Amino acid sequence: MITGPTSKWFKGFLNLHGLSNRTAEGINAARASMSTEAVLNEFFDFYEAVVDKYDIRNKSEQVIAPKNGHVFKKKTVPSGHITAHVCVSGSGRFLPSLVIFQDCVPHRKIEDVPESWLFAASDSGFLNTDIFHQWFVKCFIPHCAKARPVLLTMDNHGSHVSITIKAAIENDVVLMGFPGQTTHILQPLDVKVFGPLKSRFVTVCSHLGYSCSGVTLGKSKFPAVLRHAIEQATPASVQRAF
Repeated sequence: MITGPTSKWFKGFLNLHGLSNRTAEGINAARASMSTEAVLNEFFDFYEAVVDKYDIRNKSEQVIAPKNGHVFKKKTVPSGHITAHVCVSGSGRFLPSLVIFQDCVPHRKIEDVPESWLFAASDSGFLNTDIFHQWFVKCFIPHCAKARPVLLTMDNHGSHVSITIKAAIENDVVLMGFPGQTTHILQPLDVKVFGPLKSRFVTVCSHLGYSCSGVTLGKSKFPAVLRHAIEQATPASVQRAF
């Protein structure tokens, strides 16, 4: 009678080779096709070339409830789409953020945020070329660093090109885009920063709901909550992302 490896042998094999049983993350076909060793190696080869050339070194909350029926909690987040355009440096510092509202900027005054933050509006609430250029000129250039050149890594979204390239050249900023459909494994923000940031944001919103259950977070308050969530991030956690 032929039998396979024992459970003990299998566990030992995994430990010996630094392996473990894990649940695979689901990704779409486009990301799967780009998440290959060849694509990633090509990117990192290019990254090293840029660095050498310019010498740039520097889950859901649970509550106690009846076993049967649905359990609801009032949402405290605002309606409509809002985009938070966030940028961090390898030193662990957050640069001034850009918040984009759908249709229009709130009529109420936006308080409790740094004066360096930028606010804009678009029909969809998403970033576009003009808004990105405003952020690049008004937020990134004045606050990135005094030393030049500066390397700005970003995804290859269409809004990140065009008129901004000229401003980048004039200010000695090197623009480098990640290969398409690879930000989930290459971009420091997506990999290690945005997840915890979103969790902290939801926690602040939830606490607002607990303290005053009838309150819904208005658009004008969204930036303040985002600021509190950002300030809880440590420089070390951002550095580990890089």
